[in-house]
Amino acid sequence: MSRVFKSKGNVVTQKYRAGYHNGIDLVGTGYSLDYIVAHSDGTVVGVRKDYATQDKTGNSYGNYVKIKHDNGYYTLYAHMKYGSVTVNVGDRVSQGQVIGYMGATGHSTGAHLHFEVRNQNDTRIDPTSYIDANLPSTNSEPSTPSTSEKTTYTVQSGDTVAAICRKYYSQSTKTEWDLIKNANGLDSNYTIYPSQTLTIPNATSSSSNNNSTELKVGDKVKITGTGNSQASGKGVTAYGIGWEREILKIYGDREYPYQVGNSSGTTGFYKASSLQKR
Repeated sequence: MSRVFKSKGNVVTQKYRAGYHNGIDLVGTGYSLDYIVAHSDGTVVGVRKDYATQDKTGNSYGNYVKIKHDNGYYTLYAHMKYGSVTVNVGDRVSQGQVIGYMGATGHSTGAHLHFEVRNQNDTRIDPTSYIDANLPSTNSEPSTPSTSEKTTYTVQSGDTVAAICRKYYSQSTKTEWDLIKNANGLDSNYTIYPSQTLTIPNATSSSSNNNSTELKVGDKVKITGTGNSQASGKGVTAYGIGWEREILKIYGDREYPYQVGNSSGTTGFYKASSLQKR
């Protein structure tokens, strides 16, 4: 009997290929559908349940659940049917507990389960030998020391992947965007949504997940440096140093992402380094 389906056995429809297909695709015996269950006891650390469409391009998990298990390993269950996910981040789950139903949301050509196993460093490994077996014990496979402390970030209204990369990396290019996309199963458009928890792999900055210090739409700010009349930075210099204004909108992929002003209009566009939250 399967460790990931409620009542069916496993049929592997696509094998693990490191760097290309970092999990395995499964359907139930007889190429049937079934409820998906937690492989082992653990705590839910990632969920998406609002994905309603099937996309045959891109790189999206669709609706998914990610569980951290008691040995420090992770399992991830993707492409769940819209409306079927039964758990939330922070929930404690038991082995065999139903967490959703097989579906075709995200990058999928048909209903199935994409199943991943990740080690204690949150790195994908071949899950094939664990479909019907226990995960390694805490002593059977020592964890390779991580080069950086694992970092997570809770998405705020107006955030973009490009803007988040600027918080945690020395630059924000497609390379950094893809690090976050691949670690969190985002689609090809790098779509994120408020309150989503993102894993930030290989973070190099000391940014923290303290939302009280994150700038967001509606925040009152004091202008402490010059900005620009255009978010792209191609306009003229915008001043206003010492003025107290409000963040009207955030363009996360622009050089001057924060549109600042008041009820009278826009003062200018500024970088975070030129704004002090009040």
